[in-house]
Amino acid sequence: MVRWLLIGVRILVICFALYMLAIIFWPASLGFGLGMSEEDTVTSMSYDPDQYETQLMMLDVNLPHKDYQRISDSIKYILDLEKSANYISMDGWVLGFMGYHKRKEKKTVIYDSSYRKHTIQRIPDTTYFISLNGFYLKMDHSTFRKNDTTFLKYPVITQRDTVNKRISGHYEIKPLLIDVQDLNDQTIYVPEQERELFIRVSQSQYTWYFIIMIPLAVLLLLMFLWGVVLQTIRILEDIANQDAFRKKTYRRLYIITICLWGSVLIRILVSYLLKLYFDTYIDKAFYLRFSDFLSESTGYILFGFITFCLAYAFRKGYQLQQDQNLTI
Repeated sequence: MVRWLLIGVRILVICFALYMLAIIFWPASLGFGLGMSEEDTVTSMSYDPDQYETQLMMLDVNLPHKDYQRISDSIKYILDLEKSANYISMDGWVLGFMGYHKRKEKKTVIYDSSYRKHTIQRIPDTTYFISLNGFYLKMDHSTFRKNDTTFLKYPVITQRDTVNKRISGHYEIKPLLIDVQDLNDQTIYVPEQERELFIRVSQSQYTWYFIIMIPLAVLLLLMFLWGVVLQTIRILEDIANQDAFRKKTYRRLYIITICLWGSVLIRILVSYLLKLYFDTYIDKAFYLRFSDFLSESTGYILFGFITFCLAYAFRKGYQLQQDQNLTI
């Protein structure tokens, strides 16, 4: 039994080390990003303004300040209304590595001829979504929603000056197969922020994905409750009874190590497999950042390393105790 526990721990360590090496040397092929290099930074770009930016640029700068402010505020107010109407309002929850959401209605803003009055029309609509967390958007890209569709504004490089490290080009817009809740389309560069991606699915797919994730969520819960909490309680009981140096004690420590490191490995693998499975929906501009997995799992990794060292120490203590008993 001890041999198989040691083999399991070694396999986990080897798999984790190989995966980290693969992330370092081939991050793009695995769908993870480690950051943008300076050469990929856009320093000089132009893009076609949208209708609201055009209206702002066409305002007469010689107008009185109050009139200019009133007109510009009206244009920005209309823009904010459209963004509010295009916000995805839904109910849902997260199970395992997916979010499950259901929308009951969608909004449409209707203006009068003067654009001074508006009404928000609520249209009954039942749409099911699967959400994936932890995605980032490449630098100089942005998203916006319009007419219940998410669009991506992305740079197209036309000239690269390697001497002065400058890039020039223009921006283009394309619709996405997914929905994204954030960001302001007027912002060309947005600081890195996690995005939740929503994928529209049918009701049968929604139910099927939910059923698939139940065993995985139960497995992770059992690994934590039985493999970590219960084994820790039993080890403390052994120590309180002054019977720590025995097989069961260091086996329990090995079990805790396997459960902690195994949960980290499962999370990384499932996140990668989900991205691979939904690859046809997710644009290449979105990526996962491996450093997030490490930072979120630091406690599990360190605590697993401590329990592994303790298991090794208790095993050596048990062997010395057995040798001493045989000598006596």
